[in-house]
Amino acid sequence: MICNYVYAEYGDVYFCNTTKISQHTKDEVKSNFKSIAFKMTMEKNNDHLGFIKFSDDASGTIVNDMGIGLLIDTHVKPEQFMASFGMTKAWFFEKDLFISSVYHDDKSSIKRVIISFSKCDKF
Repeated sequence: MICNYVYAEYGDVYFCNTTKISQHTKDEVKSNFKSIAFKMTMEKNNDHLGFIKFSDDASGTIVNDMGIGLLIDTHVKPEQFMASFGMTKAWFFEKDLFISSVYHDDKSSIKRVIISFSKCDKF
């Protein structure tokens, strides 16, 4: 019997494309944004399980990570992890990536929430 599971490991690089993006503000909800192509990398960290680093195309637009990346909270094989940083959460499961990011102003008032779904393939 052959097992075709592909495991997510540190150093893996994924190329992703958003399939749905929505932006929620106090006054409105917008959706049907142009697709964003971006890169996501799993990197090892000595004091945590590791982190997910996003290319500039995603960081600051659909991922509120201040360019740092998201710390991995759980890493379950195959191809499954949850990661977060501040008010941003990501869930990855077998090529599907869900991200919710809250953006706020200097006084911590919520300005917008971005929710995105993406399909990712390992490079």
